[in-house]
Amino acid sequence: METEQKNQDSLDPDPVDRDHSDPYPLDQHPFGNVISVYTQEEAIEDGILVPVGRLTSGQKVIFTRNLFESGGYEDQVKRMELVQKGLNLLRCPDPEDTDYMKLRVIEKDQIWVIADGNGLMIIKSRRKPSWTY
Repeated sequence: METEQKNQDSLDPDPVDRDHSDPYPLDQHPFGNVISVYTQEEAIEDGILVPVGRLTSGQKVIFTRNLFESGGYEDQVKRMELVQKGLNLLRCPDPEDTDYMKLRVIEKDQIWVIADGNGLMIIKSRRKPSWTY
């Protein structure tokens, strides 16, 4: 069972298993000089993000507070089903994948999963994206 679980939460190629801190020095960032940084740890401390567990690789699985509370994901079974659905989607290659990040839509206009060097983040939009009419 543990081997099966390890296979289920690995990505190939796997940007999640590598350390991908920002590769640019603060003064050479492609978007200009960085004037402020808000870390994932600060967002967890502030209650914006909710850590819900770890992958077998040890990386964090994080939900946004909005998703966690409004979607009923206090329920561990429901939460694990969503994480597994996200992992399954991340296994499928996408031309927009980079060495640093993969993003998949779990539920159109509602729920996304992002895999990066920090682990998995599952987020929910508060409103419809502005590009939809």
